[in-house]
Amino acid sequence: MERSKFEDLVQEGFELLPEWVRKKIKNVAILIEDEASAEVRRREHLRKNETLLGLYQGIPLSARGENYGVGATMPDTITLYQLPIEEAENRKFPYNAPIRGRVLERYIISGISANPPRRSC
Repeated sequence: MERSKFEDLVQEGFELLPEWVRKKIKNVAILIEDEASAEVRRREHLRKNETLLGLYQGIPLSARGENYGVGATMPDTITLYQLPIEEAENRKFPYNAPIRGRVLERYIISGISANPPRRSC
């Protein structure tokens, strides 16, 4: 799938998130990459047969203190890995199934909670 189409589908998934979740999203960048880099795979201790659908990196909302955002603060990131997500959709779900929305929701909610997941969905 072309990247622009995938981005459109991710945007649609974001818009389907519950309003209370969307309101809590502050200083978060959603990135899309083809797949996890070798460095990310090493850092996450992935085996050859394991993959990531997405990765949250940053400070969860519940862990941000009162001084969070004072001065220049880089955004947290949610990186979605397009190729593994497409593969999961093709293997488990009909084409254009809403897995993108569920993946996005999982990683956004991880930024709201105190214990963000470090592994794939």
